[in-house]
Amino acid sequence: MTVGPLPIEIEVEAGTRLRGHEWLVLGPPVIMVHDIDVDLDAWGPALQMSADAGFHVIAVDLRGHGLSDGVADSKSLESDVATLVRHVNRVWGKCGLVLAGRACRGAMKIGSDEAPAQVFITPDLPDINEAAVHSSQPAIRMVIVGTLDPVARNESQRVFDALPGQKVMASVGDAARGERLLEGRPHLIEDICSFFRMYLSPLHPSSREAPPRPGSPPPIVKG
Repeated sequence: MTVGPLPIEIEVEAGTRLRGHEWLVLGPPVIMVHDIDVDLDAWGPALQMSADAGFHVIAVDLRGHGLSDGVADSKSLESDVATLVRHVNRVWGKCGLVLAGRACRGAMKIGSDEAPAQVFITPDLPDINEAAVHSSQPAIRMVIVGTLDPVARNESQRVFDALPGQKVMASVGDAARGERLLEGRPHLIEDICSFFRMYLSPLHPSSREAPPRPGSPPPIVKG
């Protein structure tokens, strides 16, 4: 049975609400955070496909984007993602994170106690040096990049090399960045879901009696 999206609002500070959708699937919660200058619609079918794969998907418009309140800036992005994660932790338990492009900065202070498995799609963090990336909170992370854009490829490799903890990189022969890298690639969405099945699902009570699903993530590199 397919579960459709329901509208949600989350207050991140007095008078400021983030609006979006969630798919109330009995499975581990996964928050999907769009890149700056787009909105949650940029994820396209990846949201529904992830829900169909057994995950409780939560996607909101960032502050100053789409239907959400406020004015966008990098500082509020980090605090809003942290508030969103804490809210999900309180209600649903530990969660997974999928972040695109410049929004990946929102996970730098979020570690395995809150979001043990995280996916960065073409992380774009030129104002964060390697030392700062390395001092971020450790979690098991997957970095996805298109190999045909040398700027995005080099930036993703720089971030990947500096990330602490266990990590894996996946590459796609494309010049697209962020959410657009998933367009027309259901196998890539399945790779992300397999990553969460391996590293998030065992931590979630609703998944402990679920049968294993096919697919396995690539080997993990220790940083």
